[in-house]
Amino acid sequence: MTPNPKKPTPIPTCHPLLPLLMKAFAVILFFYWGLTHFIYPEWYLVTVMGVHQYDPSNVYDVWSANLMGVLNCAFGITIWRASADPVRYKIIIDMILLVSVGTVIVFVLSLLTRGLSAREWINVALILGSIVAVLILYPRSK
Repeated sequence: MTPNPKKPTPIPTCHPLLPLLMKAFAVILFFYWGLTHFIYPEWYLVTVMGVHQYDPSNVYDVWSANLMGVLNCAFGITIWRASADPVRYKIIIDMILLVSVGTVIVFVLSLLTRGLSAREWINVALILGSIVAVLILYPRSK
């Protein structure tokens, strides 16, 4: 079947709020979930979120928190850069959506079965809200 020359190929577009939302997510990921885990993991995890299982004398706990911080800083920078042209960098949006869904699953399982601090439901709500907002504003073909 040959393409119809009179019918133009749909041009993907995105909602004008998507770049702003992506920049907001980038800032949150970089500072709230990134630098706090990298620079101040004990303050964030114990004081703010009530994760009393965190042990600052345990090398693995500190390493895990720092690694989470580095990854979130990297995600934040990547999302910020992709916000310049969400249609072109739609794969980044897809990746962040997949990571977000996986993160929600891990949080919920940990909350329900491993005694994670109930304050972590705040993070679940933030991530779910982000997923819904991005799906509503997701780049589509016209």
